[in-house]
Amino acid sequence: MGRFLSIFCLLCILAMTNNAAATGYFPGATWETVNPEEAGFDATKLAVVRDYAGTLDSIGGMVLYNGKVLMEWGDTKSKGDMHSVRKSFISALYGIYADEGKINLDATLDQLGIDDKGGLTEQEKQAKVIDLLRARSGIYHEAAYEFGTQDRPVRGSFAPGTHWYYNNWDFNALATILDKSAGQTVGESFYTRIATQIGMQDFTLNDVHYLYEPVSVHPAYLFKMSARDMGRFGLLYLRDGEWEDKQIIPRNWIEESTKGYSSTGQDGYYGYLWWVRNNKRGSSYRAAGLGGQLIVVIPNEKLVIVHVSNYDKTKIDSNQTFGQFINFLLAAKTTP
Repeated sequence: MGRFLSIFCLLCILAMTNNAAATGYFPGATWETVNPEEAGFDATKLAVVRDYAGTLDSIGGMVLYNGKVLMEWGDTKSKGDMHSVRKSFISALYGIYADEGKINLDATLDQLGIDDKGGLTEQEKQAKVIDLLRARSGIYHEAAYEFGTQDRPVRGSFAPGTHWYYNNWDFNALATILDKSAGQTVGESFYTRIATQIGMQDFTLNDVHYLYEPVSVHPAYLFKMSARDMGRFGLLYLRDGEWEDKQIIPRNWIEESTKGYSSTGQDGYYGYLWWVRNNKRGSSYRAAGLGGQLIVVIPNEKLVIVHVSNYDKTKIDSNQTFGQFINFLLAAKTTP
């Protein structure tokens, strides 16, 4: 009997150890670091990457390997305007509320009572929530906080679900739908359902506000965030929506929302408010904002890369230069 209990206890310990290994590391008030060799990087090449990071117009940036800090630069506590990274934040909230039955992804705008100034057409009102998440609504109404609309299709030219167009109308209307469904604002939802759950250190309710413009009844929802809080959000996705022992975002939503549903040309594919790329290193996905605001998740490499740029002050677009940073970083890996 004593021998049986000893074996049973040993098996329990092994099970708990395996479970901890599967769950992986999560940061507390501070982040652990990892040395380059342990993460499979050449230290000399990584030093060159670090020097290159110093030339970027950054507020702050981080590279996480399996949740631990491989490198960081700038001020990771200071917040910057996320621009379109905001869209991937709301995608996460849709996963939570859809799983709880508070949002029906197949509901049409007509069923939800969603309209806009001047009125949507009957065809436009047949767009479903899922169409908006995929930027395939077929609604080309003017929207708040939009730029570069010279290629916007003529209203009525495509039926809902049939054509991809990166469209702020879709993204803004999603916030209106979420507010009504959740009974609180996007900022309140993000703060209570995600930020506090994963220990964001700098983000507050004051870091989200609505921007209204005369062209539409649907405001844009704007976020500010620090690099280290972006790193926590990226790690949440790397961990398939789990944080320590709690499932924050449904695992199936992480997989579903980061698949490519529409070809975007050179940028790869578009999921549910995430940009998706497939290459020899496997699938990766990113939340991308104007001027180099980025959260990049590369699951096969166990990497999360985040960047907050100084774009609002300097107006230097660092998207391309940060893309080169990622190329240099991956080239510094010594293990496939």
